[in-house]
Amino acid sequence: MLFSFYNFSFFIIIIIFFSFFSHYSRGQQTYSNAAYTSCNGSEASIQGYLCNGPQETCDSYITFRSHHPYDSTISIAYLLGADASQIALVNNITSTTSKIPEYTLIVVPISCSCSGDYYQHNTLYTMNTSDTYFTVANDIYEGLTACSALRSQNNYDATNISIGSQVLVPLRCACPRSNQTAAGVRFLLTYIVTAGENLTEIAETFGTDTQSIVEANYGLSMDSIIAYITLLVPLKSDTCSAKPESFFCRCTNGFNGTVGQMCSRTDHGTGLPVKLAVLIGIAPTLSLCYNASLIFSFSTMG
Repeated sequence: MLFSFYNFSFFIIIIIFFSFFSHYSRGQQTYSNAAYTSCNGSEASIQGYLCNGPQETCDSYITFRSHHPYDSTISIAYLLGADASQIALVNNITSTTSKIPEYTLIVVPISCSCSGDYYQHNTLYTMNTSDTYFTVANDIYEGLTACSALRSQNNYDATNISIGSQVLVPLRCACPRSNQTAAGVRFLLTYIVTAGENLTEIAETFGTDTQSIVEANYGLSMDSIIAYITLLVPLKSDTCSAKPESFFCRCTNGFNGTVGQMCSRTDHGTGLPVKLAVLIGIAPTLSLCYNASLIFSFSTMG
């Protein structure tokens, strides 16, 4: 009996080990099927995407839907800590100051980096009248960050934040794992799901397939997609053969590179947003590298 008990225990341990290892080896990020709105949530999937890949820093993309007063590339860039000219190029917008129609889907190139246990893209937000962590996370940043993540990364009293205070906003992003890169994934895009959308529509929008999205978001199934929760969408190099006009398939002027691979600047201009460059004292010769397209645009979504 004792031998049988030890055999059974060993069998259970093996199952648990291989289940965990299988999840880890596939490089999937856990899909959160719980709302980010709770300011007390501590689950890893709510806090952000885990640093489980070989890259500590990578180029990435996030999505944002224009809304007043963030309805031009320059205002969106300032809010998200991005480069206005790159946003304009990616979305085929001719002027960084032109007003963008309400609720237009905008793709934003960013630099994604590990910060502790999580990948994130950091930006700053100045608190205004009636702002709270809850409204900043859900109304201003549309779910690209979580209320609980704001609380955990800022020292302000959540119930009494002074007007004019600057809070650190960790935006959700991720870098591909080695197995994803081997499968042709070049970038991961953080997408905010809206009511009524399905995986097929999202996959078609970004030139990928539903299975790739499911595999990139552990625990996600075709019928479990939830509105206002972020999804990671793998952007693959083979898309560039069929759709060379896709925003991540070409390098912009001032960059050089191979289709579907990282680009590099041919100059030494800075791509850092002014507020972050001033904050962390980075020399103006440093730059961010983004892939973009000169001819890709998204239509207004309602």
